[in-house]
Amino acid sequence: LINDNEKYTDPERAVQKNKADSVYRLLQKGEKFDEVARKYSDHLQTKENGGELPWITSFAAYPPEFLDQAFALKNNGEYSKPFLTTYGWHIIQRTDYRTLKSEKEMEELLKQKISKDSRANASKEAAIAKFKSEYIFKEKNKNLDKFKKEVDSSLLKGKYAVPAKNDFKKPLFMIGTKEYFQADFARFLQDNQSPNRFKSMNTAIDEYYKEFEDQSILNYADGQLDSKYPEFRNVSNEYRDGILLFEITDRNVWSKAMTDTIGLKAYFDKNASKYMWKDRASAVVFDLKPGATVIRDSVKKTVKGKIQTEYIREDLIKVIRKRLSKGETATQIANYYNRIDPLLVNIKQGYFEQGENQYVDKTRWQLGIWDLGVLEGRAYLVDIKELRKPEPKKLNEAKGQTISDYQDNLEKNWLESLRKKYPVVIDEIEFRRIVKS
Repeated sequence: LINDNEKYTDPERAVQKNKADSVYRLLQKGEKFDEVARKYSDHLQTKENGGELPWITSFAAYPPEFLDQAFALKNNGEYSKPFLTTYGWHIIQRTDYRTLKSEKEMEELLKQKISKDSRANASKEAAIAKFKSEYIFKEKNKNLDKFKKEVDSSLLKGKYAVPAKNDFKKPLFMIGTKEYFQADFARFLQDNQSPNRFKSMNTAIDEYYKEFEDQSILNYADGQLDSKYPEFRNVSNEYRDGILLFEITDRNVWSKAMTDTIGLKAYFDKNASKYMWKDRASAVVFDLKPGATVIRDSVKKTVKGKIQTEYIREDLIKVIRKRLSKGETATQIANYYNRIDPLLVNIKQGYFEQGENQYVDKTRWQLGIWDLGVLEGRAYLVDIKELRKPEPKKLNEAKGQTISDYQDNLEKNWLESLRKKYPVVIDEIEFRRIVKS
């Protein structure tokens, strides 16, 4: 992965594209994919292991372009040309391939697909017929015929509204002990109508009525699950209690810590000593192509009566040292040389705590420029500009950790208030009996 997105400027995007193309040329020259990924990939999660991803399915949560490119590769070891997604430029190599799982292994996925298929209606109709018989379904068609006369053609346009004054009090059908009335069907029509779905009123009301009846029967059957299946009731109760607990905890702890800015600031001020920077260095890490040289100057010589230009080359590391001493910034230096070769100079700069960056840690933590030599196929130069002793962080610098700690504090206080409000009493005799058993 070579980072690139719409937030980059056009010149920056051009640099990233050139970098992707340069990496691709290295692969074409025979360099190993995993070694190139370690050196140049911007995907931190996979960079260290040579860019290797977990197994990818054809319906995985990746950009469509990514999946298309991945499954277009026909052989192990084959790699794609650079292509762009919302994340940046990618080059994919296929390392292995698996065929579809067995029918038994695919059973759950197949069930999900079948449930969305039109043939699933057959099992739905069978279930409705079973519930009608099991729970004793009784229908009163005369009342439906009377209701039909009260519905006007606005239903065909999807504009039907239950009349303010109506006499929709008669039952249409009964299942088990529950009756469903004309008024229920009228509200169903109002909420579920679609314009231009049907051409005739009789067809419209008959079709809507079947949907209303089927849905009512299924809802009734769902309502009987708790009494009919004790195991289902227990699981359902566990889910309900779990969701309630989640909602209450979110309200009192998690979301509160995110939105209670005054409380968060007060907690931070009270515990400021917990949030300290370690020793830090303001530094630039130069990641360079090893052994690289650049043209420093040129001289003109006369050879056999002809004027020839001789170019004087100098080690890139020495040139960077000189440019830094003259006050040029790391960004200026990188942009200058990457016009020649996008892989020549990579930089990472900012404040680094001890233990945060392996290359800064390899210096003696003293001001100056440190040449670390070649490590893992790249040359490294570290310019330490400033050293800072441990000091307190500002809230915005420690916000993530402060929110986490504030959540813990809110939860602790909440639990203490619950214990006071709902004292726990232990039955010592029963407790001892359980321990003995």
